[in-house]
Amino acid sequence: MKTLNELLTLCRKGYTDKIQQILNSHNIESSHYSLLLDEAVLGGQLDVVQLLAHSKELRKHADIHANKDICLVHACRTNRLDIVHYLLTSPELHS
Repeated sequence: MKTLNELLTLCRKGYTDKIQQILNSHNIESSHYSLLLDEAVLGGQLDVVQLLAHSKELRKHADIHANKDICLVHACRTNRLDIVHYLLTSPELHS
């Protein structure tokens, strides 16, 4: 799926405006949320992690514990303590 691949790249690179446009104009499968979140974490893009966590369409599917906590693992391995803190304390990700 071209849109998913494009979104994954945008999440890793931090293009929040373009991500928001795609989220607004396409139906993104809820099962892809963890992939998008993981790419944002791998790219060190806290702003994208926050955007995804606040996205109405995806918020109900937010699961930082998907795939054996891989988002947390990646944030720790890349020394992104700001992202670790956000993932662990954000009410949007723990509702």
